[in-house]
Amino acid sequence: MDDAAKAWDKWAALTPAKGRAALKVTEASTTMGSFRESYVPANAVDGREDTFYWSNSAPQPGSYFQLDLGSEQEIGLVHVSQGRSASQTGDMIYNAEIEVSGDGSNWTSLGQFTNQAEITAKAPAGTMARYVRLKATAANGNGAWVQIREFRVSSPTKGLSTTLVTAKDHPLDNAVDAKGATALVATQVPEGANLVRELPQAASGKVSVVVAGQVGATVDYQRSDGTWTTLGSADAAKHYQVFAVEGPVKAIRLTSIKGEVLPNILEFSYRAWRAGDPQPGSTPAPAPAPTVAPTASPAPTASPAPTSAATPTPTVAPTSPAPTVVPTATPTPSPAPTSQPTASPAPTAAPTATAAPSPTASAAPTASPAPTATPAPTASPVPSATAAPTAKPTVAPTGRPSALPSASGKPGVLPSAKPSSLLGQRITLNPTPGQARYSNGVLAHTGANIAVGLVALAALASGGLLLARRRRQS
Repeated sequence: MDDAAKAWDKWAALTPAKGRAALKVTEASTTMGSFRESYVPANAVDGREDTFYWSNSAPQPGSYFQLDLGSEQEIGLVHVSQGRSASQTGDMIYNAEIEVSGDGSNWTSLGQFTNQAEITAKAPAGTMARYVRLKATAANGNGAWVQIREFRVSSPTKGLSTTLVTAKDHPLDNAVDAKGATALVATQVPEGANLVRELPQAASGKVSVVVAGQVGATVDYQRSDGTWTTLGSADAAKHYQVFAVEGPVKAIRLTSIKGEVLPNILEFSYRAWRAGDPQPGSTPAPAPAPTVAPTASPAPTASPAPTSAATPTPTVAPTSPAPTVVPTATPTPSPAPTSQPTASPAPTAAPTATAAPSPTASAAPTASPAPTATPAPTASPVPSATAAPTAKPTVAPTGRPSALPSASGKPGVLPSAKPSSLLGQRITLNPTPGQARYSNGVLAHTGANIAVGLVALAALASGGLLLARRRRQS
């Protein structure tokens, strides 16, 4: 915390009030003894917080740590830092009082403090003293000893006044010491309250007036001719505000201080203008803009609209597979093979088998049966298919297997070794020479394969004739 406060002080680079200087101490003494020679009372007045005084006993009522200023002089502020550090405050006077005296016998109290490691007391204007002490009003209940890092007495601050009622340990001087770790804390805000700070000499050029802490008020500056001009308004909700003005500036002040929120002023100060400070005459508080911008972000919630556009298109595409209708018309020729054992009734089925395929090919104009005449040249290899010597050459000239004579000399159904293999199938001839396809089995043959099939059918037909003759002879 100490390092952070020092870093802030360096960054802010504010101007401390003049006239508030540490008074020289001629002697520091105590009634509580010293733990070791390295923890003597002089450590508390050397201006360093990394050294400290440490007692060798717990304080009792009336025990004290005292400073001698060498002579009686006007004092302004008394500050005591107890404990090993700001975060380690176990050893200290838990029930303390600050007293001042001109002769060491008659003492005046500047205030009492309980459980406070950091103690600040402001002497009334015109207070004269040579001795200043920190006294225990009661024993430490936990038996803790006492450590004091720094004990300082300052001269009065000139040109500083306020009508605010401040806490005794957070006086007006804390608001002008250029230290962010101390603060003026008001306990009451009279109507029309103000805080005025005079500059030791008029500041020229660009001047930045800084209000750090929590206070709502009007910010004014005084010109060299004595007139006051308003710079702007300090907002209690903003803890660091800068107002810029072209000098010369003789004094600065807070007027019409609001009491809705009790002021807690870390610093009311000034410095030479620097980059990043607002320009003179501009609005000093750009901070509220970022708080408004985020409220516009909910607009992207309209994005769900695309979800409705993507859904309808995929559902239409799958419904187009019309090819599933084609195979349903062909099963009608299937009953013909069932009459195969008797050759005579079969002729009625033969014409239906040849006629049915042609209309089903209406999807293409090539369904005309004319191409069936193309296998005629392939009738020449018929002699190679004469597995039986009884084959008659009358079959070859026709080239039409459907017209082969039956046993009675009439057209009949060609016998098949496996009639069930043709059930439910339809043959469609395309205009492309020598090709055929099955719409159900998707079986393709070249023109040569068809010729071989015709020869096989012729052989089977001749075999059927032989069987018929033998039956008649028998």
